[in-house]
Amino acid sequence: MSTLSEKHQLAEKIWEFSILTRLDNDDDRQRGGQLSFSGQGKILILLAQEDNLPQKEIATRLNLTPQSTAEFVAKLARRHYVSKTKSPKDGRVTLIQLTQQGKDALKSIDNTIPSYLEFLNDDEQQQFGQLLAKMNLGLRERIESRDNSINGKMHKVMLQHFTKQTHAGENK
Repeated sequence: MSTLSEKHQLAEKIWEFSILTRLDNDDDRQRGGQLSFSGQGKILILLAQEDNLPQKEIATRLNLTPQSTAEFVAKLARRHYVSKTKSPKDGRVTLIQLTQQGKDALKSIDNTIPSYLEFLNDDEQQQFGQLLAKMNLGLRERIESRDNSINGKMHKVMLQHFTKQTHAGENK
């Protein structure tokens, strides 16, 4: 996209997409709750794919610190979404299992995955994810490098808060 006209057309498609996704997902956001994109939600999704995992393995696969993983698992256990048992092979290892309440909670998470992703095949979804990651990184770097005006500082604080909420417990 090198010409101004082509860039304008792309910007117009992005704007249209943002409006259409808001219209399409307006009520879906209400159903999913905050669990969807949190560390706890990521653990539930992983356990739905492969249950009865050691806590250390969960931390490794999700790129979470062991401390954050322990905290997230404890919160999930208090909500009765997971149960913890000692491994019969090695009593030092704690295995984490998804409970029925945890499976029920996954249904609300499923409601927050945008249905429009079904319009893309697996390869396109992966490409789309890579492009979004690249654009998000560029936007983060631009925001972080802003001047120290009131607006610049406010945006940096908002970015830090957003990052803390969406990437809590991740290894950097």
